[in-house]
Amino acid sequence: MRLDNKDRKILGLLAENSRMPYTQLAKKLRSERNAVKYRVNKLVKNGVIRAFETELDFHKLGYKEYLCYMGFYKFDNITKNKIIDFLKNHDFIKWIGECFGKYQIKIRLSAVDEEHLYKILSELEKNCSLSIRRKTVLQITGFVKQRNESLFSSARIKKPQKDLKIKLDKKDLLILRKLCENNRETLISFFDQTKLSPEAVRLRIKKLEKAGVIAGHTININHKALGIVMWGNMLVKFKDPKKVLSKLKEFALQKKSIGRSFALFGEWNAELGFAAENTDVLHDLVGEFLTKFSTELVDYEIVFNQEAHKFPPTPMGVFK
Repeated sequence: MRLDNKDRKILGLLAENSRMPYTQLAKKLRSERNAVKYRVNKLVKNGVIRAFETELDFHKLGYKEYLCYMGFYKFDNITKNKIIDFLKNHDFIKWIGECFGKYQIKIRLSAVDEEHLYKILSELEKNCSLSIRRKTVLQITGFVKQRNESLFSSARIKKPQKDLKIKLDKKDLLILRKLCENNRETLISFFDQTKLSPEAVRLRIKKLEKAGVIAGHTININHKALGIVMWGNMLVKFKDPKKVLSKLKEFALQKKSIGRSFALFGEWNAELGFAAENTDVLHDLVGEFLTKFSTELVDYEIVFNQEAHKFPPTPMGVFK
């Protein structure tokens, strides 16, 4: 699908708030509501928008988040499909990336504690038999950059939510689950599962946003549809990670080619997501990074992504 300027504006607005009503989208685009709705549906049908994603703070749900990079001895199509099918159906795996190079699979997962993490990894190893050649597990400790929104607009610094304590009940969890399945559902559609009026649902969503349980609403976009031919992650290790974190965040916010990125605990201190139209853009980005952090850097490694799996990207087990 070839994107025009209006398509890109729609993607930009939905990346900032994917629950924005069609009437509001139409007003911002100076267009008719039905015309905007048609364009959004076309972007979904053609695979440009892969999911309407509600971003959650899993820590407030009692979970920690991890990344796991895996390399395999055997990775033919039969083995690959078996592994990916298992991962897609796992309740605590959020996102699956197919890579090439040292690693073939990257996953993002949620676990209550180390015992739960060990159980998930053991299930994975059992399913993969003896195929796993190497495995790198990293705990996500925070964001370096929360979204890929700068692909469409200037980078914004999001104000952190107050650390408000909130006790979630079953209806809150039902609302969160439904939002994660498709956050453009109307408030009326929540009634069958929650038995709450649209206004009651709206107030609960507002409460969850205010408490920081819901960090935002965005879209998951197919990079290939945007003409992005190179996308992946740069794993970096610093001499003093805490000292360099604010500088790293500033650098990431300034670079449109850098997307969602994490601060980590483990073998690597950060993972910087990148998306580049060609090798020159990536070459320049890496060069600028190395120059900027030449005295603080210990090591880095680039992992290229080939394909992404599991949409919407949500570990549904956290709602049970």
